[in-house]
Amino acid sequence: MVGTTVPAKSLKELAEYVSASPGKFNYGSPGSGSPAHLTGAAFSQQTGNSMVYVPYKGTPPMVQALLAGDIQVAFPTLTGIIGPVKAGKLRVLAVMARARIAELPDVPTTVEAGFPQLIGGNWWVLAAPRGTNSRIIERLAAEFRTALAEPGVRKRVSDFGHVAIGLAPAETAGFLKSESARYKSSSNWAASNRSECDSRKRARREARPARRSDGGGKDRHSSSSPGIHGEATICVSRPTSPRSKGTLLRS
Repeated sequence: MVGTTVPAKSLKELAEYVSASPGKFNYGSPGSGSPAHLTGAAFSQQTGNSMVYVPYKGTPPMVQALLAGDIQVAFPTLTGIIGPVKAGKLRVLAVMARARIAELPDVPTTVEAGFPQLIGGNWWVLAAPRGTNSRIIERLAAEFRTALAEPGVRKRVSDFGHVAIGLAPAETAGFLKSESARYKSSSNWAASNRSECDSRKRARREARPARRSDGGGKDRHSSSSPGIHGEATICVSRPTSPRSKGTLLRS
């Protein structure tokens, strides 16, 4: 998703713009370690580490930043942004899913846009303690799948910007394994970026001018590395890994 000041009309065009202007595009997320953060980190990595990450405390301030032009790009879920999108204040370039969604039927998926690795979003799971009898697990899973198949329930879930999936226990285990592997790649990149940023910060601190007195009560500055002053240090916050054990709903 982009603000209206961004000229890109497709995900491919956005990739071309940010690649040609490294450091000039900011992308935000509702919190470090969130799927929106890690997806943005993956897109930035694929476009030459082109964008600057700006974290926010929740979706509303991130959306306000998009509307104000403080950030230009975000990778949020549908919840909380459908209003500004339908009002024409924000533009969705692609849906991070394998299939188009009913709320935005004319918007292509990231797979259609040529970025199949950018599939993500929040998902929720129904989990039981380790060692729970398998018959109980299967019964609970079957009951929830039945409930999620009801049209009224699916509509209510959709009204919140989510998609009811209802995976079986074995399918859930496979889904979690693939999600863990996918997010691990983005997490490793973000962590290494943070490490590099921390090194640059230390270099700046060590190069700060020392204060010394000239004997007359006045302080003077001295530095052994004057060329480093004024350098901007931009950090990517360290993300956390998802730690859920199953999935039933996804947005």
